[in-house]
Amino acid sequence: MAKGNVALAVGLMMILAASSAFLTPVLLRLLLPLVSGGSPIQVNAGKKVATLLGAQLLPLGIGLFIRHRGPAFAGRLEKPARLLSLLLNLALLGTTAFGLFQTILVALIAPAWGRLAAATGK
Repeated sequence: MAKGNVALAVGLMMILAASSAFLTPVLLRLLLPLVSGGSPIQVNAGKKVATLLGAQLLPLGIGLFIRHRGPAFAGRLEKPARLLSLLLNLALLGTTAFGLFQTILVALIAPAWGRLAAATGK
């Protein structure tokens, strides 16, 4: 690990995760009307908070609990956790790239397909 202040980094991550869980719904309510063009958009703030807390604070809290209760066990889990993290990040990147590729492909082919259909009369 880099020679940084791990306690400070974890503390800042906790603050960031908690603040984002509560600020995101507030910011969505303030900013969505500006970008929606006057269309009414419903935002379920409670669901957003629960999702963000579950996705950010829960894993971080579990990791902190495991490291606090069993440092040796946490040390043994470090290498498999890094491998799992790498695999999940690669899967996410691959899925995102595939979805973007399909979107770009459709955006490029649809106009050409429309011109071809118009030219052939079909």
